[in-house]
Amino acid sequence: MVSIKNMTGETLEPTRGKLERTLSQGIQALYRSQLGHPTSQALCNLLDNKLIIVVENGLTQPEKLLAQNGQSILDFRF
Repeated sequence: MVSIKNMTGETLEPTRGKLERTLSQGIQALYRSQLGHPTSQALCNLLDNKLIIVVENGLTQPEKLLAQNGQSILDFRF
């Protein structure tokens, strides 16, 4: 976990909401930079010791073609 110190030297940890936003922004940046494909939205939720990621409009053109032809696409649901 990332922590920072304030001006008095106290250690501050980011809130869950801040971590979720940072993760969401990182996922969107990854799609843009590595896949050349912007997403309409990436949502991250931290629940206990689990991370749930939902990416809207995240399929790239090759993945869409595979789906249209009935070929399977990797499914990362566990």
